[in-house]
Amino acid sequence: MKIKAARLYDSMDMRIETFELPEPAAGEVLLRPIASGLDLSDNQAFRVCSSHIRVPMSTPSDPVITGHELCGEVAEVGEGLESSFSPGDKVVLFPSVSGAERAQVGFTFCGCGGNAQYAVVPRELVEAGCLMKFDGAYYEGCMTLTLANIIGAFRSMVHLRPGEYIPTTGPKTGGKIGLFAGCGPAGMTALDYVLHGDINPAQVLVTDNDPERMELARRIFSVGYAAEKGIELQYVDSSVPGSTDYVFEITGCEGYSDSIVFAPVASVFERASTSAAAGGCVCFFATSANRKYMARMNLFRAHYEGVIEKGFSGGCPEDLKLALEHFYKHGLTSASKVITHVGGLDATIDATNLCELSTENGCKKIIYPQIALPLTEITNFDKCADSKLRPIAEIVKKHGGWSKEAEDYLLKNARSSSEIGEITSEKN
Repeated sequence: MKIKAARLYDSMDMRIETFELPEPAAGEVLLRPIASGLDLSDNQAFRVCSSHIRVPMSTPSDPVITGHELCGEVAEVGEGLESSFSPGDKVVLFPSVSGAERAQVGFTFCGCGGNAQYAVVPRELVEAGCLMKFDGAYYEGCMTLTLANIIGAFRSMVHLRPGEYIPTTGPKTGGKIGLFAGCGPAGMTALDYVLHGDINPAQVLVTDNDPERMELARRIFSVGYAAEKGIELQYVDSSVPGSTDYVFEITGCEGYSDSIVFAPVASVFERASTSAAAGGCVCFFATSANRKYMARMNLFRAHYEGVIEKGFSGGCPEDLKLALEHFYKHGLTSASKVITHVGGLDATIDATNLCELSTENGCKKIIYPQIALPLTEITNFDKCADSKLRPIAEIVKKHGGWSKEAEDYLLKNARSSSEIGEITSEKN
């Protein structure tokens, strides 16, 4: 079948084009992606292509479909799966079998990605349980995939007590948690989970060097709101001189039992490392496309105080199961608040370009691949060229952010992506 999709050919070479998608084979599922979330990792792959660890060297001749945060509907079920899925099922797709695997949806597969009118889920992902039914708005489905990675990062935390060689995993109950560069989409999702999940920390720190993002974070999750839950929440502007010392001092000079770093910046990682408690764990969550990117670590603390520093790059389908359980029980307050831009399939290149480390371009971007719409700030729909979509501005205002009502209205009234012509990125 002929479909349109955003495909990555080479560094800075992404094309929205029509091509032939094979029919699903036995054990495979044909999906109709409805929403696709973009983040820094999509931008990194776009910029370096096959230099990225998950993008194959064959992309110039076998381009991959982009988009790894996929929520959509089952269109067709391959032989052998009739009892598991049915056409019309709303689903989310965990993008890889495990974090150890190099293959990942949005980076590796020629026939499966979120930024496409249709996608074929490979048998290996179906058999691994990566495809799960979902009950929520499509954009919320994308954000549960972000939450799954957050849960995976927390589950991967490792602690060792002196004289014991059996590690404990997961964050310390009643401990102190540091979210460094934590006012972006992933950081806010982490804070959402920490405040509403089962971790039950005594203290939470959120740092960032962008005043606008921090102000948004304060509005979403206020210090008073956290206090009502028995959690001491502090926001610290990391651009202020002396903030590194203050970050440590507010713990009573004990440090943080569990820290996650959300920016691929050496100074941020070092700040988290310096602020770790004895026996604490620092997790580097952020994406860096530079294979030689380095940061300093304190060998004294690693040796004598048992500070563990580790990375996290994707988890397992179980993380998504836990994310869905959390979503159904607690919701995801941050999901609608961190979305700043939406667009149709034709906006994929522009959206991917804006998902860079710079914070001036906003937070989360959602692509709706079944429609045509230039990348649009959700607060600017009153200026939309398509007059039919201008009422979305009032819907956004009513809800204080993106919402199921806004999403439903957009999907019902926007032009079809079938009207899109070929679009090619301009290489630097």
